[in-house]
Amino acid sequence: KLAILWRARSQQTESYDYPVGVGDLLEISVPAIEELRARTVRISGDGSISLPFVGKLEASGLTEEELQQKLVDRLKEYMYSPRVVVFVKEYRSRQVGVLGAVVKPGLYGIGSGSDTLLDMISQAGGIAPGADSKIYFIPAEPADSAHATQIASAMPESLLRQEAAPLILKRTDPILIDLKQLSFGGNQQYLSLAVRPGDVIMVPGGGQVLVEGWVERPGAYS
Repeated sequence: KLAILWRARSQQTESYDYPVGVGDLLEISVPAIEELRARTVRISGDGSISLPFVGKLEASGLTEEELQQKLVDRLKEYMYSPRVVVFVKEYRSRQVGVLGAVVKPGLYGIGSGSDTLLDMISQAGGIAPGADSKIYFIPAEPADSAHATQIASAMPESLLRQEAAPLILKRTDPILIDLKQLSFGGNQQYLSLAVRPGDVIMVPGGGQVLVEGWVERPGAYS
């Protein structure tokens, strides 16, 4: 399963162009129109933006170039050959959840289509001392890039650490990456697996046992 995912993502890394999405902050500049000379707008929950002379426009799911062209088409009603610049100031739709036994668990943004699993763990400060020698990787479904946000944002900050492992692993079908096998000449290429928005990386704490069933306090115990 991991090998299939690695091959598929390796083939698309070079040309992968992320669309903008809900929550992203855009800076739009139309030098010839004062009201749009330096306009900042956030994509709303329904995936749209609203601008003077443009009105309401569906933006979610478009690349920067596609959105730029859509704005040009709208503004042609008011001017000849409008010049439009679209810049994404802040991405909230390109996030990966890095949870468990890392230094700074949380949601981290993807800078490009070539960012890897190892890059995301590095953003989170690296694997914490005493962590297990395994990584559980939960890839996002292609149609559901909000997977990581839904999992991580619903939890208190304290649960983004090791306590979250039993809850998440019970409800998902993660891919196991054994770091011991990698260190003994195994498939180290898998640490360079390209990540996509909505992926979840889980590093469990070391020396824990998951106790379930008819016990008074089920959970993870050292």
